[in-house]
Amino acid sequence: MSETKIVRGESGQTKIIRGTQKAKPKEEVETKVVKPELKEVAKPEPKEKTEKPKTEEVKEKPKEKTKEPAKKEKTEKPKETEKPKEKVRKPKEIAKIKFHKIAERKRAKKKPRFIRTELYKIPRMKDKWRKPVGIDSKRLEKKRGKAAVPSIGYKQPETVRGLVGDRITVRVSNPKELKGIDPKKHVVIIAGNVGRKKRNEIIKAANTAGLTIINPRKGEV
Repeated sequence: MSETKIVRGESGQTKIIRGTQKAKPKEEVETKVVKPELKEVAKPEPKEKTEKPKTEEVKEKPKEKTKEPAKKEKTEKPKETEKPKEKVRKPKEIAKIKFHKIAERKRAKKKPRFIRTELYKIPRMKDKWRKPVGIDSKRLEKKRGKAAVPSIGYKQPETVRGLVGDRITVRVSNPKELKGIDPKKHVVIIAGNVGRKKRNEIIKAANTAGLTIINPRKGEV
């Protein structure tokens, strides 16, 4: 069966609650659990311990450890590996040049000093002439105020051109080429591709002939 209840709240509103009638619960039957009685079991009496006669145990004294002298560890020395003997190179003989200076002649024209580009900026640069390179180089364009660049206008006249003092230069690459050279009219220049051995031979032959060599190297003068 369904039951309807009308409930009024605190605010005065009424609510209708509908529900079904609950069945009465059955009476619970009391069930008693009967525990079985435990019978006491007689414990067996403990047996008397028979004491054994004590025998005096002879304790051996611990042997004193005798300190053995410390053995010296054998340190194996590393075997010295035989280094290969370096060959000592003997310094090569350098022949001395007797004549290498000539009185300078008066030049027909005064030339400016052609300085390498940015020589004053970079200290490692040597004072040797190198042509300026660059598409925007002001020296190549010969702008006013820039350093001079070698050009055909600085050329010496043919009568004086190529002379050292008042003598003509002769390039030599072996001692045979010294024949027929007059020491009063000519000056010798040894070629740059000549080695030490042949250079010494040329110097000795030039000294005997009284020729002047105007390009001496370090140690030759």
